Amino acid sequence: MVSVGRSLDFLRVSSAIGDTSSLWLHFNLVHPVAGGGYPSGLLKAGVAMTQALTLRPGRCWACGEPHLRVGDPLEHIVASAIGGVLTTDRFASDCNERLGRLIDQPYLRDPFVAIRRARHGIKDPRRPRPPASPRLTATTSDGRSVIFDLADNTVFWPPHFTEDGARHLVTAQNRDEARRAVESKVERLRRDGFKVRVGQPRTVRQPDDPVEAKFTLSMDSFLRARVAAKIALGAFSLVLPEDWLDTDEAKLLQSWLWDERPKTEDGGVIFAAPRKVPPPIDTLGTPPKHTLFFLPGDGRGALFGIVLFGEELMVVRTGPLDGRPPENAWQLDPIARTCKETSFSDLALRGAGVLPNDRDEDDLLPFQED
Repeated sequence: MVSVGRSLDFLRVSSAIGDTSSLWLHFNLVHPVAGGGYPSGLLKAGVAMTQALTLRPGRCWACGEPHLRVGDPLEHIVASAIGGVLTTDRFASDCNERLGRLIDQPYLRDPFVAIRRARHGIKDPRRPRPPASPRLTATTSDGRSVIFDLADNTVFWPPHFTEDGARHLVTAQNRDEARRAVESKVERLRRDGFKVRVGQPRTVRQPDDPVEAKFTLSMDSFLRARVAAKIALGAFSLVLPEDWLDTDEAKLLQSWLWDERPKTEDGGVIFAAPRKVPPPIDTLGTPPKHTLFFLPGDGRGALFGIVLFGEELMVVRTGPLDGRPPENAWQLDPIARTCKETSFSDLALRGAGVLPNDRDEDDLLPFQED
């Protein structure tokens, strides 16, 4: 038996993960009780494990440093919560975690993204329920509140009370709403010692003139540039050579990931508002599909287009490339959670009706969900 007050020192056990990996177990033993031995719950074992994981060849495309390691999780190029199943293994674990916290999560909270997720019923695979429909509360010129459901474009007027001396008047969208509001109000007044008499409801015709309501919608003007940089770097890691990371364009996109206020290549301020997909790009995929594609550019390299939800366009440049630009394109279905690898010319022909749009299941990439 181990004497009272003594602890076993660190016990080093070799690990099979790699030559530089190891596992430590630390046991703290508490005072034995009468009769000898240690009853259940008194032996406390704390396990601390450090894994200096084996390095993998190559550099992280998010930061450019050579710290890829065996066991790094796959990075979803488009956020998994909005149906992104296209992944890359060229992002280091630390960068993966930070990008989720700094870019993916704020993007999911963006009001336009929330509207599209709710409108199309795009579920996060880690959540049992679809996202709630986003609502905004506005105020009319006479001080009344009105609630807009932005996903299905409906309007709700909450019950509104006005006082006229000893009279309390309630205005509601329908009789049921008025009844519930009156019952709640009467209960509170009677609890406070008032005598209350409820009158008969009457229907009031809505005014012919439209009612103006004002509300505030806020968004991060830098966020979409950072989202575009993350998606572009992830897609580029699948098709471009690693020495592209030494180009000015790579360093610019990487700076957009990590700078809270990213700049343009000439040092200007970025203002990245949602941009509607123009024709003929809008024929490449129907909402809510995401489409990623390369386009031939000018002397400054190819263009890389990002269409999210079939409704919002982002474009970045690759910079000068050796040889022809890639022809790769990917189309992601956030409802079916599939990804089809194709080409821009194929997408364009299908959009123009030259090729059929029926899906060949053999072309679907067999992705695994985390």
